[in-house]
Amino acid sequence: MNLRQRNSGASADADLPLRSAGRDARGTPEHVAAAIVRRILQRRYKPGERITEIEVGKAFEVGRSTVREAVRILSASGVIEATRHRGAAICVLTEADCRDLLDVIEVLLGLAARSAARNIEFGDNRPRLNRVAQVLGQRHIARDLRNVLEERLDFYAVMLSIAANRELDRALPAARAQIFRAQFYEHLTDDDLRAMISEYRGIAAAILEGDERKAERRMREHVARTGDRLMPRVFKHWRKSA
Repeated sequence: MNLRQRNSGASADADLPLRSAGRDARGTPEHVAAAIVRRILQRRYKPGERITEIEVGKAFEVGRSTVREAVRILSASGVIEATRHRGAAICVLTEADCRDLLDVIEVLLGLAARSAARNIEFGDNRPRLNRVAQVLGQRHIARDLRNVLEERLDFYAVMLSIAANRELDRALPAARAQIFRAQFYEHLTDDDLRAMISEYRGIAAAILEGDERKAERRMREHVARTGDRLMPRVFKHWRKSA
């Protein structure tokens, strides 16, 4: 099968899939690691929060060796910082971490949007993207704006699936991106969320048009604007890139 015809398999969290492969996978270190990332996204684990082997073992009904391996996986992904004698804690992103992360995500998600636009006519790619675009296009009243945080994950999952680039899936620092979302969630305003909705609609429209350059440009602009919206509220030395 041509990679451009692949309709599934990629996700917004491709390096740490959040969906288990099945019941038998629930006790594996990979599943536990993915579940911890999901809890970060759900803000059940917060950046800087310490986690213990006992707590994680009880939460997921696994043994200590499984927990240790899950922590090793997350440490390698930059999600958990494990130090001797102090245990493990969810990483907190510094200003430099955020700048580096946004620079990488901007390029890679721009490539994903370009690839999705190139592949939009294959299989059922167009109706799938249309469905998530329609959800983003619905009128969001103030109390519903936070739903955008979940809806955008569906948008990214479908876009990456349509992009159908396994190397891109591997390269995306998706787990670190979840820390970014969790760490700056409280700094999002309703105006931020409305702006994000408008930007996602523009990206989706460019992909549906099959306009590769426009799709890439709009995605990269969205990521850059995300940094410019949020970072000055947290880091006083943040400067807009030239």
